[in-house]
Amino acid sequence: EGYVAPYNATVINRLENAGAIPLGRCNQDEFAMGSSTEYSVYGATRNPINKDYVSGGSSGGSAAAVSSNQALFGIGTETGGSVRLPASYCGIYGLKPTYGVLSRWGVVAYGSSLDQVGIMGRTPSDISIPLSCMAGVDMYDDTSADLPNVDKLKDLQPYADMSSLKIAIPKQFLETEGLDSDVAEVFAETRSWFESKGAKIDIVDLPILEASIASYYVIALSEAASNLSRFDGIRYGRLSFFAGGHMAKGTETSEARTARLLEKANALPLRPGVYIMKNVAGEVIYVGKSRKLKNRVSQYFQNSQKDLKT
Repeated sequence: EGYVAPYNATVINRLENAGAIPLGRCNQDEFAMGSSTEYSVYGATRNPINKDYVSGGSSGGSAAAVSSNQALFGIGTETGGSVRLPASYCGIYGLKPTYGVLSRWGVVAYGSSLDQVGIMGRTPSDISIPLSCMAGVDMYDDTSADLPNVDKLKDLQPYADMSSLKIAIPKQFLETEGLDSDVAEVFAETRSWFESKGAKIDIVDLPILEASIASYYVIALSEAASNLSRFDGIRYGRLSFFAGGHMAKGTETSEARTARLLEKANALPLRPGVYIMKNVAGEVIYVGKSRKLKNRVSQYFQNSQKDLKT
């Protein structure tokens, strides 16, 4: 609460250099751990379309600001839905770029191999223009990369002929257990719209996706447990908690963490990650297998794209 960063992230510097004016920082779930923007020291962010509903998360503050016309576009970070979910909830567009397109330098890490800066806007152009300004190699981020043909994003044009567009839909997405009927209906309407415009839609079988959620949680929570261990309530933040207090020897860190972190960050989400990272065998077996599965999922998608092109 009240924290002011001592330096800007690379993406912020690049936006300012291009003439953008940051209006302020937006609310989010603490440490990006949440999907509703309710777990924040500043309180919940409500959905501007209907305040009885949440704005989504974890980057719900940015989505709400854009949806309510307080900003032309907003940026947030996403590990597994934290930009696209709130954008969808608030009726705007949200993009999580390919890993490496936007520098992560200056971003508080959750899952380092999954995190990416994302953009939200009311139109595709509201996203493409800031993306063109922020993209590119950054000397402070070894995982960053240049985006080919980035200048085309500055003057984004719609598809003139959708008959040349091919779209693949994994059948596992259509058969997802627990899929909400309203979501399925909207998805079907969107699919029909593309087909009415001449786009070709193929249903592809990617059985490996059935294990992707488990893989995601092992990787994300393990990396989060490692990345967030530095926020122990002692090395960062206010130290007024210690003023006049008396703690039993050896309990300083645990008591400070309990006092400083919200319930969401203190509770169950990090415990599986802590368990895996503390167990050498667990790290090798679970994290190693999950990372291999992640690479296989990526390869499956690449092969599907090649099949569509042929």
